[in-house]
Amino acid sequence: ILGSGLCWGANGKGAADGTGPIHDITAGVPFEYTGTVVSYVQGEGLILDITTEADVEPVEVVISGIGPEFYWENLGVARPVAGDIITVNGYTVEYAGAEVNIAAEITLADGTVVTLRDEDGAPLWRQSGKKQANKKANR
Repeated sequence: ILGSGLCWGANGKGAADGTGPIHDITAGVPFEYTGTVVSYVQGEGLILDITTEADVEPVEVVISGIGPEFYWENLGVARPVAGDIITVNGYTVEYAGAEVNIAAEITLADGTVVTLRDEDGAPLWRQSGKKQANKKANR
């Protein structure tokens, strides 16, 4: 019973849904993709078309862990939508037998850089939520 409680506490480092590191994501393979946002897939992330002139077939990648809408709103930045050209830096990790691309930073076409994770790979929106909760608790 104690062991199962530990895995549900903060020791598991995430919800296993791409919103937080399941393990040290920074130990994954770094990537940088530039492309056009195609769409969002609920529970998976956004689909980015990274097709180049050399590609015969369209090349699309799923980018997970871009953060919830409230995080982007709190930054005063519009979340990317279909048609936007963005650059995503992050890490490819293996999770449940599949490779998952976890975003760490997104650069928008206007040069705005949105940092999604701290140096340890932890999601910044979870930290900002904690800070907001602490502010409310201290009033």
